[in-house]
Amino acid sequence: MLEKNPTQKIVGIDISEKMLDLARKKHDAVSNVEFQQASVNSLPFSSHSFDVVVCANSCKT
Repeated sequence: MLEKNPTQKIVGIDISEKMLDLARKKHDAVSNVEFQQASVNSLPFSSHSFDVVVCANSCKT
């Protein structure tokens, strides 16, 4: 996504702090990417906060 629009802000969410640590290490040189721990059932964002949402590798529990 950053290749097509390098100035966009990207927020990654995961319930696993271990997965977030891996993602942070992979993107530590990119200033407009951030990661937050949260459950999909209780996201810490108000409605209409994002233009695009992508969900991958999730399952209903």
